Amino acid sequence: MSKTSRLILILGILVIGFVYLFMVWRGEMDTQANLKKELTLVQDILAKPSPPEVTGVEAKIQAAEAEVKAAEGLFPKVEESLDITDNLFNLAQQSDLEVVGVSTNITKKNLNNIEYQVISLGLELEGQMGNILGFIAKLEKDLPTGEITSVSLEKAKTVQELDKGKVGINIYCQGGS
Repeated sequence: MSKTSRLILILGILVIGFVYLFMVWRGEMDTQANLKKELTLVQDILAKPSPPEVTGVEAKIQAAEAEVKAAEGLFPKVEESLDITDNLFNLAQQSDLEVVGVSTNITKKNLNNIEYQVISLGLELEGQMGNILGFIAKLEKDLPTGEITSVSLEKAKTVQELDKGKVGINIYCQGGS
């Protein structure tokens, strides 16, 4: 092979190599330009404010969470059972009644898929019938998370005796743990 032939062969190989490298470089540039366009589009989408529906849903979620926290505040903690019992004794005393018996039980109860701890109280009262009925009415008003489960009244047989009443109360407390 002559020098000229070799030179032409080498030049041909170099030209083919350069053409190949140019085509690869050109493809990379096109790909890079497309990626920049897509990145710009994504950044524009992310920079836009949330649609009103999403904002409205977020506001509703926050309002619901606030309502749940407020509702939880209404429910006493089971650790406050002594205070609750003490308040019931004070309410009975204000109603001019004597508490002659108390029974207490703490259980768990599931109501509308929410688990509560329930303080079940049984009160035995003595006093005037009107006072017993007034006490029951005050219980319904003063215990927003309470439920009167039973009432039993017994009228005194003589003037010297006092009327008697038994009241069952469930007080729903926070948490089921």
